[in-house]
Amino acid sequence: LNFGVGMGGNLALRITASVGITVYPFDDAAPEALLSHADAAMYEVKKTGGQRYGYFDAQLHRRIHDRQHIELEVRRGLEEGEFRLVFQPVVDAQTGRAVGAEALVRWAHPEQGLLGPGQFLPQIDGTAVSARLGAWVLRHAVATLADWERRGLGLWLSVNVDGHEDTASPRACGRCCASIPTATRRG
Repeated sequence: LNFGVGMGGNLALRITASVGITVYPFDDAAPEALLSHADAAMYEVKKTGGQRYGYFDAQLHRRIHDRQHIELEVRRGLEEGEFRLVFQPVVDAQTGRAVGAEALVRWAHPEQGLLGPGQFLPQIDGTAVSARLGAWVLRHAVATLADWERRGLGLWLSVNVDGHEDTASPRACGRCCASIPTATRRG
């Protein structure tokens, strides 16, 4: 599903296609649902690199439903203040002294208890709610670092962010750094 077309001279046009397929009557009888299923199959194909075709099936339907559910849950969890940062210390092997820490997100889910990132981050990867959670993590990590600096702890802090998110951009990092009081910033 990938071919080139000569346009004359030195110009060429590359055409690719990502196709989602649904089969009536197996998937659903309603025309709107069939279009929605084909669309979902096409986007799933695009997420895996595109330039091919894919079928809608019950497994894809379940993954989409689960992803939508977890996105709504994370959004609700952000609004309800259910996320926490925990800090894994980094210790100098020679002195035994803590020199820094890594910020790690945890979700205090009201029904499932404390969830590690592997239990929710993969399902929301590349979504708007993932970007919101990443921004939340950066804001809280920067606030914690500023507090440590005010208290004279002299520790550094490592934060992992999703490369797909705006939180990984130099502009976003600049916004976070700008929120640290000038007296605590180091060059």
